[in-house]
Amino acid sequence: MNTTIKNEWYTNFFSGLNCEMWERAVSTEWTTNEVDFLIETMEIKPGNTLLDIPCGYGRHAIELAKRGVQVTGVDIFTEFLQTLQKRAVIEQVSVNII
Repeated sequence: MNTTIKNEWYTNFFSGLNCEMWERAVSTEWTTNEVDFLIETMEIKPGNTLLDIPCGYGRHAIELAKRGVQVTGVDIFTEFLQTLQKRAVIEQVSVNII
């Protein structure tokens, strides 16, 4: 059996149930550990600017913004960006969302 995957498979992959799955699959501890790694490895300091592509629903962007990083999040999926916007308001952090 041959399966052909379209070049633009991603244009509708991350929607609905897939979005919900990604939001629920990752623990807060996992995100914190990943951001700790990024900060240490990239020597990120409060006040630095960072571009998060693709930012998805913003788990890294939110955590980085909480630590004083000026984050711009870019993604093509409206559903993820709407979630990021809501989370930024709840967490009272500023993330430039594109």
